[in-house]
Parts: sequence; C-alpha cells; structure tokens
Amino acid sequence: MEWKHPAFDIYKKNGTRETIAGIERVWWGGYAIRYYEPPPVDAYTEAKIAFMEEGLESFFRHAESGIRPPKNKDLKSYVVTLRAEYDSAPIEEKRVRGALLCGALYRLAVDVLETGVKQTENRKSAMNSKVLQEAETFLTKANELLKYVKRKGIPKTEPYQVDGVLDGIWGEFFQPATLTTTLFHEHRFLRLARAMKEVDNVRDKAKELVERRKVMFPEAEGYKKLIDDLSDIAKFRMETLRRDLGDKERGIPGFRDVFVRLSVVQERWNKFEAEMRESPRLKNERNGAVIDQLRMAYRLITSMAKIRATEDHAIRQKYFRDCDDIIAGKTGGARRA
Repeated sequence: MEWKHPAFDIYKKNGTRETIAGIERVWWGGYAIRYYEPPPVDAYTEAKIAFMEEGLESFFRHAESGIRPPKNKDLKSYVVTLRAEYDSAPIEEKRVRGALLCGALYRLAVDVLETGVKQTENRKSAMNSKVLQEAETFLTKANELLKYVKRKGIPKTEPYQVDGVLDGIWGEFFQPATLTTTLFHEHRFLRLARAMKEVDNVRDKAKELVERRKVMFPEAEGYKKLIDDLSDIAKFRMETLRRDLGDKERGIPGFRDVFVRLSVVQERWNKFEAEMRESPRLKNERNGAVIDQLRMAYRLITSMAKIRATEDHAIRQKYFRDCDDIIAGKTGGARRA
C-alpha cells in the first residue's frame, strides 16, 4: 500500500466520517484519524477496563524501569510499606523511593477504578462516588510524586520537574472510567489531532532547515523524502490500536504492518545519516549542527508516534529555537578536527 497519510484539511467538520483508501476515518482538527467503532453496551465494561489497562501499560513502558509493582501483591499493604520507606529515606534515595511509590499508587488507582467499572450496569450508569473518591485520592498522591519519575531515554535536567509526557499519559486510564464512550473517543481524536499537528510542525521546520542549507550542504536534500516518510508513518502509528490485525485482502494495514513500516523508515534514516556524517562537509560546524537537529526531529517524531501525544513542551520549544538559531546563522565556524 501507499503509506501516505491523508492531507490536512482545515475545512473538514469535526466528526465527519469518510472512507479513504479502504480505511474508515473521522475528521478532527483537520486530520483524518482512523476510526474504531465504540463497543456495544454489553461490552462497555470490558472495553473500559481494556482502555485503562492499555493506558497504564503505556505509562510503565515510557517510565523508567523498575517502578512497576510486582504481580500478585497485596497492593494496599505494598503501598503502605513504600510510603514508610519514602518518608524515612535519606535525601539521595528520596527520588527513587518516590518513583516506586508513584508507580504503585497508579496501579492501585486503576485497580480501584476497574472494580468500580465492573459495578456499572451500562454506559449511562454512574460510578459509585466512594469508589471515585478513593481512586482520586490515590491519583492525587501519585501525581504529586510524578516529579520524581524519569522517562526512559530522557535525562532529567530538573530533578523535581514533572515530565510533560508522563503527566499526560495518566489521563489515558483515568478518563475511560469517568467519561462516556462517546466523550472518550472525542477526547482521543482531539489528542491525536494535536499530536499530528505537532508532527507536521516538526517536519516543516526540519525541511526548512534543509532548504536553507542546500547551497552549502546539497547532500542534505536527501533528508526531505525521509522526513515526509517518517511523518506519514508516525501518524499511522499513533492512530492504529495495538489490537488491530488489519485486513490483508482489502489492503488495510494492521498494527504489525505499521510497526514494520516504521522500522523500515527508521533504518533508512539511520543509514542515510551515517553516510552524511562521513561527508567532509561536516567539518563545517553549521552543517554538523543541521545533522544534529535533523536527528532531534527524528527523535521527536518517533517519540510522538509511540506515545500518541505531543512531546514535552520544553523539549519541542528547544528544537524549534535551535533550528531558528541555525537558520539565522547563530551557529557557525569550523569544527575542530
């Protein structure tokens, strides 16, 4: 199939359904997002629990290793133990102890919410207020401790500053328990549309960077197609649910197909970048800075594809600011051999 995501169209009304290249989509925020039919009433409880578990898994996948609580534990007793260890921890252990407690509290909050969801009879029924209150108590404390949690692969420059991505992920498993299916799907479309818009912003700035340096660094022109391919497959990746098997007979990709395509594009990018870094033109500091910024664009786009949301605001702003500095000529001179 052609891995070209439908073009942005600001004139499409939110909620408009349309089948494009065999895939049913819904327009939201100018983007055609893959549409999944909400579950029927009798499957609603099971669907809510699945959403919460998927969101919690997303949190643990992107947070530092080790904060996921052990299975088959009495979670409430485990939380009491972790809390006591956190309160008495010396300063050098405080962050890690706090991160462990944060992970356990999130797991406990979801378990409580799942119990509440099972008690609801249909999509119109309200969750027991005591259950919600208990879950909110655990979530509030976990959110206070989130400042201690590091994200995998992202250095924590500010010891007690909350990672913006981790801060947003928790909503993935709290909102399904408190919103109707319709409202939850609308929230999902809005979140994905914002992420796709940010992917386009990163893509456009990267291509502008290449365009501005094409006279002094013409080899970098090869990045343009890579940037387009990466941004397109990133949108497919963020909109496709992991459980989607696709339909090969109709040419509709499933999650595995999207995963394979993303991996292929990433490998092509890495190979091309390795060739660029061997270029004698990299002795020029500005050309080297261009390659470094394109690598940052790669990281931002692939990260947003995986988290299905916008990247941390501070990281995105630094990328745009550094690109503008290079374009303005503020980074220059010869690299040292």
